[in-house]
Amino acid sequence: MKLFLHYEQQQPFTLKVELPDDNKTTFGDLKSKFIETYRAKLGIHLPAQSLAMSLTRRGRTIQDRCLVAPRVTDGEDIFVKTQVSGTDADNALRANQNKRGDMSYYYAHRPGAAFVPAEPPKMVAKAEASRAETFHTLGSYSYEDADQFVSVSVSLDGVGSLPADQVTTSFASTSFELLIRNHNGKNYRFAVPRLHAAIVPSECSHRVRPNRVIVKLKKEKKEDHWFDLMKKKAIGE
Repeated sequence: MKLFLHYEQQQPFTLKVELPDDNKTTFGDLKSKFIETYRAKLGIHLPAQSLAMSLTRRGRTIQDRCLVAPRVTDGEDIFVKTQVSGTDADNALRANQNKRGDMSYYYAHRPGAAFVPAEPPKMVAKAEASRAETFHTLGSYSYEDADQFVSVSVSLDGVGSLPADQVTTSFASTSFELLIRNHNGKNYRFAVPRLHAAIVPSECSHRVRPNRVIVKLKKEKKEDHWFDLMKKKAIGE
């Protein structure tokens, strides 16, 4: 069984894991493997006690002792998250404010409230470098409107042979983008700037198959019927 472990904090990282056939692997085993690989690749140690794992970005935490096999299927995405306790957040706030003063990226939203860490500043230089890349537009796709999800299948021969971090997706409430980097020396892009209806970005995901990428879009309203993937302009728009 093949799984993808995603970490989207600090320095984002995705690890592809092949599970043995004995069905004895626990989520704690996956966590240990992720910590070991993350430290080897990026030189950063993530304390095991501060990490949690779930099947969606905002899903319930799965205990380390739970077996993996009964809860997932082949190609599933698993999210690794750092949990910050109130004490840790308080200490981080004070240390950062003492060091950086008004330039601190931590804040407390009202006097006397618990201190909460804000998102770190965006790395502008890296984002600008990404936008400078050249991408070829992918035009071959199909989609299926199911009960709660819309599945979009984007075709590209051999995409399944790429490392997981070369195939990425980003989602907004009415749009999404799929990027495939360095596939036979070329970058590819499939994007929908205006979807037929609204989605829930935090519950959207993608899976890579040998010759296609399947993007799963969680509908904001289950009762919406998607007659097309892209929203058509109405008269006057």
